[in-house]
Amino acid sequence: MILIGLAVGEGSAASRRKADPYDVVDLRRLQDTFEALAEQVAPQVVAIRTYRTVYSGGEPGSDVAVRRAQRQGSGVIIGAAGSILTNEHVVADADRIEVILNDGEFRVARLVQSDHRSDLAVIRIDAADLPEAKFGDVSRVRRGHWSFTVGNPFGLANDDGVMAFSVGNVTAVGKSLSQQLDPTGLRYYGNLIQTTSPINPGNSGGPLFNIDGEVIGMCTAMLSSSGANEGLGFAIPVSHRTRQIIETLRRGEPVRYGYLGVKVTTPSPGQRRRAGVPHPGGACIVGIVERDGPAALAGLQEADVIVELDGTEVDDSDHLVRIVGATPVASVVPVAFYRGGALKQTRVRLGERPVGIASVPWQSAPPKTHRWRGALLGEATETALSAYGLTREDAGLAVIEVERSSRAFEGGLHRDAIIKLYNGQRVRTIEEFLRVDHKVNKRVVLTLADGAIVRFEK
Repeated sequence: MILIGLAVGEGSAASRRKADPYDVVDLRRLQDTFEALAEQVAPQVVAIRTYRTVYSGGEPGSDVAVRRAQRQGSGVIIGAAGSILTNEHVVADADRIEVILNDGEFRVARLVQSDHRSDLAVIRIDAADLPEAKFGDVSRVRRGHWSFTVGNPFGLANDDGVMAFSVGNVTAVGKSLSQQLDPTGLRYYGNLIQTTSPINPGNSGGPLFNIDGEVIGMCTAMLSSSGANEGLGFAIPVSHRTRQIIETLRRGEPVRYGYLGVKVTTPSPGQRRRAGVPHPGGACIVGIVERDGPAALAGLQEADVIVELDGTEVDDSDHLVRIVGATPVASVVPVAFYRGGALKQTRVRLGERPVGIASVPWQSAPPKTHRWRGALLGEATETALSAYGLTREDAGLAVIEVERSSRAFEGGLHRDAIIKLYNGQRVRTIEEFLRVDHKVNKRVVLTLADGAIVRFEK
């Protein structure tokens, strides 16, 4: 009986070993795969740190230029001659961009072109024969797939260029977080890849790879209550549209977006029922932004549910935003929509999406603007103030854009700043600003809503 018992015991153990799919040999093979992948892709990734020159001093003429570290991030090599893709927010408003290669070599980069809305930018270093990354496509990405981040978390690769390699998996595809990540509406964060691969401060701009070593996304954001990774990381997907934007930026050209001039939402069952839509999907118009905008001129109205644009069926409101944005400016395209129980057709000539705070839905007309010292300044409407989290008492002039070679930029003025004081005087309107500006002969001192001081010679 003892022998029989031993035989049965040994047989049970052997059966359990055969049934275990995670044999140590298999795990070692998987580990070898990860090791090989890390060796393959790490040289394609760079660390990025940026600086901005600010001026400090007391008496007029005593300002001292001080170069301050601004941001740190990551980038991925997309051209053997030195083209690097990163996030726009990593290099925005920087006057010095430094790149550290995987071997620790240090280079100074220049900005080729950036796009605020897509949060993409291309920079360039002088180099040759760099290892280029290969792009995948989000259409082949599925929930549960392996995903890998390679980058510069917390600036740990700034000194030696050794990129951190982390493993996770895709937990969702097609996530839309535009409102959570940028309630102003200036940036578009839709169709994102959600991943458990760690994304920490400094990973921004770095690639998200698949198991084949292809870039399927760009690490851009995380949702966290602690400021560090908590398993909710998001990457801008590599899609056909993303590739178009990247190629436009590589050529040094600005990205132009089609513009319909509406606020939309994914229709509720009640909205579909009132419009007469017989199936799920579509995008319901909840606001016409401009009375003389493309949608209004085409006869579209609030409560219309758009189900097709330029031959493409509309899945939801986020999908419509992507379709419109990717359609060439000034295109005349057919639109199918439901209203009052009937399917209707019209044609719309798309405009060009405004830049800066003008892309925030306005209650009435767009803001008054004024070009000044290389900066575009604008008056904020109540809607814009709400988007920026400001009260009317806090309001000032919003900086919509700043030319990089201008005095204003060199003095420290940056896009999205709010100017409250001009040489100590309160300015809420263009008229008030010009009244002060007319009296200023030489020295400009701007006080921003965040307390920063910008000084330069007029």
